[in-house]
Amino acid sequence: MELLEEPLNLSPMRKRVLVISYYWPPSGGSGVQRWLHFVRYLRAYGWEPVVYTVENGEYPYLDPGLAALVPEGVEIIRRRIWEPYSWFRRMRGRGGHIDPTVLGSGGAGGWRQALAIWVRGNLLIPDPRCFWIGPSVRTLQFYLKAHPVDAIVSTGPPHSMHLIGLKLHAATGIPWLADFRDPWTQIFFFKQFRPGWLARWRHRRLEQTVLRQASAVVTVSRHCQKGLEELSGRSVSVVTNGFEPFTRPEQVPKGDKVQMLYAGVLTQDRNPGLFWEVLASEVERRQAIRDRFQLTFIGTVDPGIPDCAKAAGLRNVVHLPAMPHALLQEKLWEADLLLLVGVPGDPGVVTGKLFEYLFLHKPILSISPPGSDAAAILESCCAGVNAGFDDGAGMRNMLDQAFGWLASGGFSPDDACIEAYSRRNLTMRMAGLLDAITPGSTKGENSKDY
Repeated sequence: MELLEEPLNLSPMRKRVLVISYYWPPSGGSGVQRWLHFVRYLRAYGWEPVVYTVENGEYPYLDPGLAALVPEGVEIIRRRIWEPYSWFRRMRGRGGHIDPTVLGSGGAGGWRQALAIWVRGNLLIPDPRCFWIGPSVRTLQFYLKAHPVDAIVSTGPPHSMHLIGLKLHAATGIPWLADFRDPWTQIFFFKQFRPGWLARWRHRRLEQTVLRQASAVVTVSRHCQKGLEELSGRSVSVVTNGFEPFTRPEQVPKGDKVQMLYAGVLTQDRNPGLFWEVLASEVERRQAIRDRFQLTFIGTVDPGIPDCAKAAGLRNVVHLPAMPHALLQEKLWEADLLLLVGVPGDPGVVTGKLFEYLFLHKPILSISPPGSDAAAILESCCAGVNAGFDDGAGMRNMLDQAFGWLASGGFSPDDACIEAYSRRNLTMRMAGLLDAITPGSTKGENSKDY
């Protein structure tokens, strides 16, 4: 994939923005994608990014190839971080790597696991990266004296990044935008960390302070926007995640199979057990695809979920581990149907994978709460169908439509709607929010419709 050509540029003099992000190449996974691509395109809209990140992060997995997407000349400031994950490993009684994104996702682990999760939720506030806050503020205050910027962005989780932004904003008066890729206390797994009343109070107090003190707050979905506005009593903007166009391989391995693919993280508490049963039944009654159908999982998927799908009667279930993003994109082209799984009871979760799915122009089957943001996006772009976690009839109708599209070739999503979610178009919107909070702007702060 080629880097952005030297932009449309609007002015030889760009404003400077300091982006505080824990996730940055060589990190892989979804957390790195949003601001990696905003940084790629910000120069086109009058902003020169400077990135502050960790030198030795505890990442779910690595994808060094993403470093090639960072535009030439972008300044990257790295500082070492101490994180307590070695302690978590000892307390859990397990060796090997811990995926911080699923540390509290449940499962058996005995008293050691329970203690590790309790410490995570009650002592490490807002998260295990809290030890990086003070050193980072000192480092960046020193940096900013010699290298001033026009705006600061913090992106979380981890929400410790917001506390760095908060302290810098208080010390310098530089406008600060807080970007919530996920909610804080309203995230669906917050209770799984078992916070006591004091910890809950501390989390909420810090969250309220961030929301009220930031010059602007932005999040990724309408339901997340609503939740943050209710907490803070202020306007919150929406800039969704998006997709970066990627090239279809010259040869896509196909064979005779009909493949439904799920890509990303999937924990046991999101396992759509009823869907596997309905899917197995619908595949079995279709003689044309019965022996050719394959369900493929790629990523950090609880091993019990593919086992559950097999137990439901699906004959061919494959689970591949997380892989570099470029290789994953090749695998996506091989799929016939793309599966999206949300979170029961949480309509605001819109995984970044949805937008990459949109770019492929393949039918998307979503298991998410009715009325969810994901369902709304699919409907507006005519890009797929959604059914609730307990809606067996809706699942059957969804599969009837999907298999009908495959048989007839009649699937035709709305190209213009999908294009609105390109990373470049979304960067223009984010740049508009930065323009609105910096001195001299005539745009005002109310940019809720981004």
